[in-house]
Amino acid sequence: MIDLSVSWNSSNPAFKKLPDSPGPYMSACTLLPNREDIHVFLAVNSVGYIFNINSNSWTLLRTAQFTVKIGSFAASDLETGLVYIPWGAVDGAGRQELAVVNTETRTVETVATPGLNISTLGAGVWSAPLRSMLVVSYFGNAIYSFTPSQANEPSKGWNVLNTKGNVLLEGFPTCFVPAYNGSKVILWTGFGEKKGLYILDVATLTWKEGHIIPDLVGCACAVSGDQLVIWGGTRNSTRSNETFIYNIKTETWTSRYIAPPLSPPAASPNSQIPDQSDIHSDPDDSHLVQIIVIVTGVLLVIILTTIAVYLGISKRLKVDTQSTLSDDTTSDDGRVSPDTCQKRKSNASGPFARVHLGSFGARPLSEHPHAVVEDPLGKRNVQEGAIGVELISQHPHAIVREPSIKIHTNNAALDTTRNWGDKAELGDDE
Repeated sequence: MIDLSVSWNSSNPAFKKLPDSPGPYMSACTLLPNREDIHVFLAVNSVGYIFNINSNSWTLLRTAQFTVKIGSFAASDLETGLVYIPWGAVDGAGRQELAVVNTETRTVETVATPGLNISTLGAGVWSAPLRSMLVVSYFGNAIYSFTPSQANEPSKGWNVLNTKGNVLLEGFPTCFVPAYNGSKVILWTGFGEKKGLYILDVATLTWKEGHIIPDLVGCACAVSGDQLVIWGGTRNSTRSNETFIYNIKTETWTSRYIAPPLSPPAASPNSQIPDQSDIHSDPDDSHLVQIIVIVTGVLLVIILTTIAVYLGISKRLKVDTQSTLSDDTTSDDGRVSPDTCQKRKSNASGPFARVHLGSFGARPLSEHPHAVVEDPLGKRNVQEGAIGVELISQHPHAIVREPSIKIHTNNAALDTTRNWGDKAELGDDE
C-alpha cells in the first residue's frame, strides 16, 4: 500500500507492507464503501474476500455463485455498495455474464451480456455522473457502459459509447481510474506499441491524449488531487519497483508527489462529542445565536424607549411647574388675581394638594399670625376660603364684605351683619 496523505519523492515513496492476498495478483479487486473502515473486495475463483485496511486483515466472503479468472476486473458503486464483475459468472450454457455482488447480503445476481465482443482482459470503473460502469477491453477499440437501471431492457443495460478524440483503445488496459469526483476518467495502456495515456471528459465524452512513459503493465494506480500515481507492475518482463507521478493539469511527469490538503472528516453517526468545527457550523446553534441576538435587541429597544418616555415626562412636569409659578401674578396693592386662584383650583388633585396652594400665593402655610389659609381637612374649595377669595388683601386687618363673617384683628374677633358697601375698608388698630 502507498500512503497518499503525505508528500514524498518518487525515489522513496511512502510504502506500507500489507498481508499477502489469498489470490493471484491479477484478480478482480475494487474499493468498498464503508463509513468507519476502508474495505477492499477481492474475487478469486468462486469465492470472495474483504480486506479491512484499518484492522489489516482479510475476511472470507463465502459464496460459490460466481467464477472469476485471472485478469478479471471489478467496479463498485459507492452509493449502493454493489460490486460489478464483468464476466464474473457463467450461465448453464457456458456463456459468461455480469456478476453483481451484494457484500452485505452476500448474494450474487447475474446479468446477460448479449452480442458484446469483449475480452475478459480489460478494466472497468464506476462513473458517478453517468450512474454507469465504464469498461474497456484488450481486443476492442471501444468503450462500453453498463447502466443498472436499464438491465431489464433488451440491451440488458449494455451500450457502446460514441466518444470523440483520437484515442487508441487496443492496448492492454493497465489502469482505469476516475478523477475529479468522476467528471474525468483516466486510462493508461502501457504495453507495446499501443501504449498510451488518455483522459476522458465524461460530460462531453471527449478523449485527450497525455504524455506516455516506458512500458509498464500489471501496475496499480490512483488519483490524488491533480496527480496520477502509478506503481508496481512489470516493466520489460521484469517486476518493477518504480513509482511514477503525472500532473494532470500541467501534463508533465514529475518526481515529487505533493499531498493535497485534507478535508475535515465527516462526523460519525455514533459521535457523542462534536469537535470545535461542528460546534460553530451546527444549524441549531446558529439559530440559537440568532434568537439570542433578536431577544437582546428587543429588550434593549424597550429599555431605551422607557428611559426616553421617563425623561420626557420629567421634563414636561418641570416645564409645567415653572409655568404655574410664573403665572401667579398679583395686583399693585398686593392682592392675588382671581385668575391665579382659579388656576390653583384646577391644578389641585386630592385634599392635601390645597395645603401647598395657600390663599396668599404659592407660599404654603404663611407664618403671619393673621394669615388665612385653607384648612386641609375642611370641605371648602380653594375659592371658598375662610374670608373669601375675590378681595383678599395681604394686610392683616383687611375687612371684606360678607353676610356674616369674622374679622381677626390684633385685639379681638368681632361679629357683624352690617352692609359694608361695595369696597373693603381698612380698619384701625385698637
